[in-house]
Parts: sequence; structure tokens; C-alpha cells
Amino acid sequence: MKYILLIGVFFNCVFSQHILKTSKGKEVSGKFISESGTNVKFHIADSPSVSTIPATSIVEIRTTDGEIIFVGEGAKTLAALKASKEDCEKNRSVKVLFLPFREDFYGSREMMEEVYDSAYCYTIIDDYSALEYFHNNQIEMSSINDYHIKNAARKVGADIVIHGYLYKFEIPYAYSARATSGAENVLNTNKMMETEPNLFLSLLGTIASEIDRSSEEKSRQSAMLSAGQYIAASIFYIDLRNNKKKYLMQNETILKLGNQGSLR
Repeated sequence: MKYILLIGVFFNCVFSQHILKTSKGKEVSGKFISESGTNVKFHIADSPSVSTIPATSIVEIRTTDGEIIFVGEGAKTLAALKASKEDCEKNRSVKVLFLPFREDFYGSREMMEEVYDSAYCYTIIDDYSALEYFHNNQIEMSSINDYHIKNAARKVGADIVIHGYLYKFEIPYAYSARATSGAENVLNTNKMMETEPNLFLSLLGTIASEIDRSSEEKSRQSAMLSAGQYIAASIFYIDLRNNKKKYLMQNETILKLGNQGSLR
């Protein structure tokens, strides 16, 4: 039992010696493993595996003594988003209602809400009463229009209402190798090396073949990376104070879900 306790104390010490602060102001304890410029490997306490975290979402990693051992791009990201103190105070008086985005299975609305709340300082209204309005009037969310949206927003006292929809599309794996690339090039080059009396021309042919194969490989890799399922979004807001409607994004790709089988 004493050895088990000692092992537990040892692991607690190991995994609590570093603290990672995110661009959202959250702090997690664990063990800093390494960094590659764009990502950081961090073993979060009580997690069974090491996490890979984008440097853009990290403000800093420090020891429990306060010594900073890594500075990420998270501070810049947060600063770029964060409104000035004056704008923040002005925005706080504006009430914003987020209606559920159609076909949003990816948390896009929640992430957008958090930005409007924590970065831009708007007052976010709970959508419960708005959804109750749709329910009481037997209006399906899948068939609401601007008239319904405005009425629901006015009912809850919103100044601005934000709504939209997401949809899925697919880019197929589209790559076709040229007939003169790959193994055929190697065979042709070997034949030339055997029969060509001019060594310089043979060497030139070999180099050309390698360049051709390299270009083919890059094209294939590019096609593999592009292929997969994507999520696009169209999000708009209506300002009830002046009755104006404006799109925040129109058919913009916001997420890649996965790749074709050949990519994995």
C-alpha cells in the first residue's frame, strides 16, 4: 500500500508541474512534452494520452513556480478578437439572440456565441423564450422565415438576432497519373543508360525522370489532402433597431470532416 501511495504521489508531481493557459482564459495542469512550431504536445493531468494543441490557442505554459517555459500565439489571437474597453462597454448594452443554426451538429453556434460574449462583450439572451414562441405558435424551426425570426426576437427583447444553416458537401479524390510517369519512367531511363553513349544525356534523362515523378507525387498528395467531406455555412443577423439584415458569411467552408478512404 505504501508503494502504491508513493507511486500516486510521484505521478501527481509529474503531471502537475506545468500549467497551460488557453486563449479563452482557461488553465489546465499537466506536463509539457514538446513543441513543433505550430503545435504543442501536452499531457493533461488524468488524461490517458498526450494531447496535440495548436499554438494559436495557447497563451503560455508555465511551471507551478510561475516560470514561463512556452509562449504561444493565443495572446495575439485573443487580443485581435477582443474589443477595446470603450467598445466593450458599448456592446454590453446590446442584447443578442442566437437561434439554433439548422443542421448544426458541430457546435458552431456555441463557438460563435462564446466569441460574441467573451471577446466582443455583447449580452447574450437565452433562447428558451424564443423557442417557446415557435412551439406555442406551432412553427417548425426548419420552416421559419425572417418574419418569424423578428417576432421571436422582439418577444425576448433582443436588439440583434443571429441565425443560419450549415450543409455538407464532398470533394472527391480526383487524381489521374500521366502515362509517362512512375515505373515506366524508371524503365525508360534504365534502357537509356544501357544504350546511350553520351553519359551527360543519360544523366539529364534520369534527372528529368525524377523531377517528373516528384511532380506527380506532389499532385497526388494535393489531391489526397483536398478530398473529403466539408461543412459550409451561411450565417446572417437582423438588427431590429434599424430592421437591416446582413450576412456574416455566405456559403463559406468552416470545417473539414474527413478524407476519402485513400487518405487515411
